[in-house]
Amino acid sequence: MKFYQYMYYSFLGLTLFLSHLLCIVVAYQYCLIEHHKTTSFPPYVAFFSAIPFLIGIIVCLIIAIKFKQHYQENKNNL
Repeated sequence: MKFYQYMYYSFLGLTLFLSHLLCIVVAYQYCLIEHHKTTSFPPYVAFFSAIPFLIGIIVCLIIAIKFKQHYQENKNNL
């Protein structure tokens, strides 16, 4: 029972970490592209680097929800 609760909070923490990391990476790449005006692509291309982070965040949220459901089921069975 404690295992599901621990895993739920772990995946929520991982989701929070990934969301903050997403902001850092995208902002850094956007500023880097904006600073170097000689690049052949526009600065909004930096937002494409958010796609893997968004996939990871969604997967972690789904897993966290599943662990919470298991935790609630086991809590009600006691």
